[in-house]
Amino acid sequence: MSRTVSVVIPHLDDPAGLRRTLEALCGQAQLPDQVVIADNASDCGVHVIHAIAAGFPRLVPLVITVPERGAGPARNGGAARATGDWLAFLDCDCLPEADWIATGTRLADGIAGGPVTVFWDEAPNAVAAFDLLFGFNVAASFRRHGHLLTANLW
Repeated sequence: MSRTVSVVIPHLDDPAGLRRTLEALCGQAQLPDQVVIADNASDCGVHVIHAIAAGFPRLVPLVITVPERGAGPARNGGAARATGDWLAFLDCDCLPEADWIATGTRLADGIAGGPVTVFWDEAPNAVAAFDLLFGFNVAASFRRHGHLLTANLW
């Protein structure tokens, strides 16, 4: 039985990161069936996000606005609009490996998280610097606290 995949991408004021993430999704060996961009009322304006989404007709992204600030509310708002059998979360500044969707669909039922590598093209902003210093050791976080990062979560 073939199962459909919805990818939910929370977004706040990172149009360049969102564009790179959508480009990476277009490069997947298996395309997602649905992409939901849950914009957190970005200062750049939702029209900018719609324009970026329109540049990816193979993905046909659905752009929604989630006025409550925070990645959690944005993910929840996107999940509420998702229609796939599988629900995958990917942050707007993450670049999935080319087999991310195909690998995710081979997982057993349940929850799975994967590694996240922090990088930047220019000098790191405050968020990237914090992540480099303190975050994203997925294996250690899961072993110590049972937490999986939502930046790469199925």
